[in-house]
Amino acid sequence: MVRRRHELAPRRGSRHRELRSPVQGPYLPSLESQRDLFYSTVAETAGYLVSRWHDELAPVRLEVADVSAKELPATTGQRWLSDHAQQRVVIFRLPVQRAGIMRGLDPLHVQMMIEYTVFLAFADYLGKEPWELAPDRYRPFL
Repeated sequence: MVRRRHELAPRRGSRHRELRSPVQGPYLPSLESQRDLFYSTVAETAGYLVSRWHDELAPVRLEVADVSAKELPATTGQRWLSDHAQQRVVIFRLPVQRAGIMRGLDPLHVQMMIEYTVFLAFADYLGKEPWELAPDRYRPFL
């Protein structure tokens, strides 16, 4: 019977100890992608606004679009679309994310920019200013 040498065992005659195994294990990708974080941030912010303005925003449908070539608005850099006729608000993901990347923002500020874009989109739909949507949370002079 021939005995096989274990892969991690040091070779005979070697003066140096070989690496056995990585301490941390294999590299694992992050659990959420940028797209998942974007969708969850938009959903949480929209859920908050719908809970505050339930009567006005209950029939509104929220959509997130990547902005393909045929859906690209005439105005470049447009980050949302509020459509009263179809009762929908569309958030364009790529312009929002690219604006954060180009500015060199960290993840917290990117999340704040996404939330602010959702506030702007719903404020545009309602015909109000963004700080009017949550006046108890916006206190510029405190």
